[in-house]
Amino acid sequence: MSSRTSFGLTFLINRTKEKKNGECPVMLRININGERAALQLKRYLKPEEWDTTRYVMKGRSNEARIFNDYLEAVRVKAHKKYNELLSLTDDVTPQMLRDAILGVNTAKARTVIDIWEDHVNGLQKLIGKKCHFATIR
Repeated sequence: MSSRTSFGLTFLINRTKEKKNGECPVMLRININGERAALQLKRYLKPEEWDTTRYVMKGRSNEARIFNDYLEAVRVKAHKKYNELLSLTDDVTPQMLRDAILGVNTAKARTVIDIWEDHVNGLQKLIGKKCHFATIR
């Protein structure tokens, strides 16, 4: 049984954290099923250099191309990590994806025994509704 999941990535600049030189940090906002998490990309731009409709650096200069290529690489990595997490677990949270992108391994790998125990627990909840005790013995 698969459920519909909303997943989105948005790049933005955080104008509230402006540095003395006028540059603002570039952030990646992760949205999954209405939950959000933000990730600072350790890149900075002046607000006038940011395209608020396309979520990229304005211009066609070499600097802008390199910067936008970096954003695209982060987007590709985020999608790849999201798909990897989906193959491991049914419920991916924005925090899990943020940690996976950063390389922080807070999510514990699930063993076959863990998956089997979850399955048996799910069946126990269905006793009398969709299955009998003999089904899970």
